[in-house]
Amino acid sequence: MGVSNLGYARAVGRSSSLEAQTSELRRAGVDHIYADTLKAGRHGFPELNACLTSLEPGDVLVVTSIDNLPRGVPALVDVVRRVRAREADFRELAGRYDTTRPGGRTFFEWIDSIARRLE
Repeated sequence: MGVSNLGYARAVGRSSSLEAQTSELRRAGVDHIYADTLKAGRHGFPELNACLTSLEPGDVLVVTSIDNLPRGVPALVDVVRRVRAREADFRELAGRYDTTRPGGRTFFEWIDSIARRLE
């Protein structure tokens, strides 16, 4: 199977629109979008887990913003670790985090090393 761009969206509040996120992900060339609703947090994030599990080597997990992932640096580090463990990449459309680029990989290696020291 070829390389895919898989998208993840999450409704994080009344002002957060899944429709806006999914439209932006489609414009970015995402092949398949997984979406959790606000209520998912109580029961985990089933669509995020399904997305991470479906990643193949070379795929890219795309989000519009890291704000749509579970909260906090540890959660972000966990998501990126899981993505990298599947030999895939992570890209935020806002442009701050992108492991498809050398600077983004280095940044997450640095964050990961700090997280490991704190664990």
